[in-house]
Order: sequence, then C-alpha cells, then structure tokens
Amino acid sequence: MLRALMALAVTLVTATLIVGWLEFTREPEVEIVEFTPPTEEEKEADAFEGPVFFEDERLARAARCTVNDMALSDGLSNEWWARFNAMDSDAALVAQIEAEAEAGSVEAMELIAFHLAQGGESEAHRARGWMMRAAEAGSVAAINEIGYSYTHGSLGNERDVEAGAEWLIRAMEAGDPLAASNLANLYAEGEIDPPDGMDAQAASLEAHLVSAAGCYPPSLEVISDRLKRGRGVPRNLEAAGWIDRNLRIYRN
Repeated sequence: MLRALMALAVTLVTATLIVGWLEFTREPEVEIVEFTPPTEEEKEADAFEGPVFFEDERLARAARCTVNDMALSDGLSNEWWARFNAMDSDAALVAQIEAEAEAGSVEAMELIAFHLAQGGESEAHRARGWMMRAAEAGSVAAINEIGYSYTHGSLGNERDVEAGAEWLIRAMEAGDPLAASNLANLYAEGEIDPPDGMDAQAASLEAHLVSAAGCYPPSLEVISDRLKRGRGVPRNLEAAGWIDRNLRIYRN
C-alpha cells in the first residue's frame, strides 16, 4: 500500500512538472482581438490608443509596434531606399547625388557614403570620408555606421571596440534603435563594460528595450522571447504574441 501511494505521488509530481514546463515554453496565441493599427492621422497627432500591457513605456511601445513602424525603424524613408537601390545601375544618378552632397545635403551624404561602402576596400577611404561628413552634419544613421565600422574593423578602420561603443552610444542617445541593438549585443558578449551598477545582461536588456521601443525587428524578437519566459520583464504571452504576429507579417 505504501509503495502504491509513493508511486502515485511521484506520478502526480512528474505530471505537474511536465504541465508546468509545457505552459512555460508554449508559444503564445498570436491573434490580438479588436486591435486596429493606428492611422497616419493618429500617428501625427500622437493620439494612438492600442493595447497597453505594461507600465514601462518601452515595453508598452514595443508591444504596439506596427509593421509600418518596423519598416521605418532604420530611420531611412522609402524614398531614400528607392534612390539608394537605383544608384547601382545609374551612374548619372550617382553623380547627381554626389553633387547634392557637395552642396550640403545630409541625405545625399548618407546615400554616397552607403553606396561607396558596398565597394569594398577600394572605396573604403572615400566611404569613410563621406560617412564622417554625414555624421558631423547630424546623420544618426552615419553615426551608427561609424560605430559599427569600429567594432567590426570595416570601412578601412582598425577594430576598436571602445571607440565604436562611444559612437554607438552617441547614436542611441540620438534615438537610433539600430545603435541600441548593436550596443546590446556588445554588452551581452562581454565586449564592453556595462554602465556602473549594472551587470552585462541587465545592460544588454536595457539597450534592447530602447531598440525595441524604436520597433527594430531583431530587438523585438529578443523582447518577445523574454516576455514568453519572464526573463527580466513581466511574463506576458499576449504581448509576445502581438509582437510575433507583426514580425511574421513584416518578414513575409
């Protein structure tokens, strides 16, 4: 009789553990009921009211990122990308944009810099020069790219993680979610020291939160995973489901 009771107790404990583990790791429902993405007018008026899951404004914003928000998270407009892609096969356009850059257009400086950056080592010097000019003129995308180039030893720069981090912090503070994501990875990998009073993983999470609030897809993925598991943020499958739903639409 005692053996039977012990076996029953072990079975119940095992079943409870299995059910708990399945609940902990299950994918959330991805459909959010009665949610309508914001109109352009609501965005301009900053009057959008969507699902609110958290008191932390960054988490709340991440949970409300639309597909359009994700598409614009790099800070570069659709028109910018159309001109950039056209430069590959239009030498006259390249010459025109370079003339605009020489005349002081920050957007043209960005276009020339990123176009030249695709040319490899042969164009690295010119690409770096234009990238620096764009950064000095206030281009956040260029500031991030310079930081990235130092941390990866590209654009003709020697690898210098500390120098790169300084540029990335500057870009993040200017509102660039890509720079915040780059910093998050450096903290997580132990490449740079976290701010005073924080450990590396906490610093990485903070940077990912900044990036996810800017609707940058890679950081949204990180935050979604943490929401599912309750790692550093409140566990919330509904919010994770909303993020996953829009990420799938964005990527397809």
